[in-house]
Amino acid sequence: MSVTDIKESVPTSLVTESPWHNFAAQDAYTYILTGIQRGDRQEFWASGEHTVRDELLPIIEQLGVERHTALEIGCGVGRLLFPMSKHFEKVVGLDIAPEMIRQARLLASERRIANADLFSISQLDPSLSHVPNLNSRVDFIYSLLVFQHIEEFAFIEKYLGLVRACLSRMGVAYLQFDTRTETPLYRLKNILPDSILPPYLRRGIRRIRRRPSDLERSFKKFGLAITKNIGQLSKYHCYVLRAGQSCGG
Repeated sequence: MSVTDIKESVPTSLVTESPWHNFAAQDAYTYILTGIQRGDRQEFWASGEHTVRDELLPIIEQLGVERHTALEIGCGVGRLLFPMSKHFEKVVGLDIAPEMIRQARLLASERRIANADLFSISQLDPSLSHVPNLNSRVDFIYSLLVFQHIEEFAFIEKYLGLVRACLSRMGVAYLQFDTRTETPLYRLKNILPDSILPPYLRRGIRRIRRRPSDLERSFKKFGLAITKNIGQLSKYHCYVLRAGQSCGG
């Protein structure tokens, strides 16, 4: 399966109806990292540096990941992608919100980051003619604080297919989900109308919990094997995946 096959099969409605373009226009920084004090951009960028240094690089080093190309799904304005650019020859950022990518490109230019390619998924044509060929060429794919906001499981599966298509033979993917057990309160919040909920509990921004069994079934479906399983049944459950290798614990 190729990158083109995956992109052609993404439902148009799932791209065009995303609220993240508007979130980015209102306040990209606060919507991306809701735990920071509003307007504290220093903390925002520092958190990205810390995450790359303390979370992603140790995985990369431990598993001996090559450092030619890294791909971030849901790159936002570059909180993680920019510090990651210091450690790879090339980094590629994808985001569903054109406004996120517009801001990220401006920031990359201001910071003179020349090895970052940024693309809005909603702007990709079916042939991916203006995107570098990523089929089986990406050494490290990562996505944090992104899949937890996607309500349509079918869209998550499209991303998993993209991950499988892009991973190099020895490549590694690091994907985060919220796998906490559903509670009555959680179910109630999901059926209440947005108008009576606080902003960060409304559709598009609220966390969507996933059953590990559903995720792991999909990993297997797309030929992704679990190498590490970190933080099981938590709001920050990270899977380390490789293509076509034996499952680990």
